[in-house]
Amino acid sequence: MYVCLCRQVTDRAIRRAIAEGADSLEALQAQLGVCLECGRCTAQVEALLQEAREQRRPEGQGEGMSIPASPPR
Repeated sequence: MYVCLCRQVTDRAIRRAIAEGADSLEALQAQLGVCLECGRCTAQVEALLQEAREQRRPEGQGEGMSIPASPPR
């Protein structure tokens, strides 16, 4: 689906760029030109970046995970 209508950039193109190393909004702006015209795609582009970050996070290192300060007695 098209994410950036101004530059005709699809979610597939954004995911491909992320897989190839684009790891920030600025990197995607430089590589694909997203979020530079009207800005309406910014939230969706950021969501795709966040999705990729969550997929790369090693298992067991999720947000909100509590680790006890000392072992139970």
